[in-house]
Amino acid sequence: MKKGFTLAEVLVTLMVIGIVAVLTIPSILENIQKTQLVSAYKRMFSETFSAVTEMVVKEDCGKRFLCTGQFQTDDPLEFGNSLTSVLSTVVNCKKNDMDCFTQFVNPNYDGSGTSDSIVNQVAALNDGEAATYYYFKNVRGASYLIHSFGTDCETNLSTDNTIDNPMRGVCGYMVIDVNGEKSPNAWGRDVFGMWITDYKVLELYPFGGQYDNKIPKTTCRAADTNGMGCAGRILEDGWTMQY
Repeated sequence: MKKGFTLAEVLVTLMVIGIVAVLTIPSILENIQKTQLVSAYKRMFSETFSAVTEMVVKEDCGKRFLCTGQFQTDDPLEFGNSLTSVLSTVVNCKKNDMDCFTQFVNPNYDGSGTSDSIVNQVAALNDGEAATYYYFKNVRGASYLIHSFGTDCETNLSTDNTIDNPMRGVCGYMVIDVNGEKSPNAWGRDVFGMWITDYKVLELYPFGGQYDNKIPKTTCRAADTNGMGCAGRILEDGWTMQY
């Protein structure tokens, strides 16, 4: 005759299951969030590039930003207005960030840093110079910040000038918070940056990409969890968040 489990055995089994759940569920939830955020980033990257391409075509400029003349000054108003005319927008704050971009962003993807204004954090990309930004929010709830260098796409931020690459002709940049005000509001998690480039052909080039000489390659690593360069790492890792 088969004997059933004793109460003690059942309790021990349940305890073991509980311990395993406590140890694994947080990791599972984190991986789910990573997958969702990468999917949102990939979708925003694709939709934004399509919108930029459509915008340039409407200007009868083929595939070049230079033709539009929208990056001759450091005021991104003209480019922002053109982009929002083709990218579905629900809130357009233009040059006022109110209601369009979360006030504080953590500089580290693991949340270990001290959250600060997004404008303070991108100031380093402008070499400390005062800058003007354009803000809007699209229909998916993603927040955008745009800046023009005002050099007519002639800013060279490339690591290698011996070969053709997008970073030899940078027009400006944009930062996207893929889920707006929702947490975690951290670089490399839901906040990503991309350079607006036009070296022979327009392109959106992720912060921290192979030829990016502005964002240190040592970031987005265990030794330096600053997340500003994570956009490039995600693409290099096949659209996965392996950190």
